[in-house]
Amino acid sequence: MSTQENVDEVREKPGSNPVERKNYAVWIGLYLGLALGGLIGFLMRPSILGAQMPLDDMIRILTEGGKPNEDPLGIGRAMAQSSLNHIVVGVIVGGVLGSVVGYVLKTLQARKG
Repeated sequence: MSTQENVDEVREKPGSNPVERKNYAVWIGLYLGLALGGLIGFLMRPSILGAQMPLDDMIRILTEGGKPNEDPLGIGRAMAQSSLNHIVVGVIVGGVLGSVVGYVLKTLQARKG
């Protein structure tokens, strides 16, 4: 068997060319990391007296600005901003960690086979 026949045989196999083969491990890791990080950030948001602010109240306060007569000290707005910060940080950290895990899995898979 000549070298040219070996090259032709490799070219005929679908997915044998690393450029053609799509590996979505990094993207899957990114999306899973974003979702899990957002969920963990949502669950770990701060609480006052053991109760977390409901999501609909948080969105209302952040979009409408809250009513001064309802919250004269601004505690609700501060808590809503802090809750949003926890969720955003969770999404960012989860996305980065998920991408790293996906890249490591992709690298290990490439070395294996």
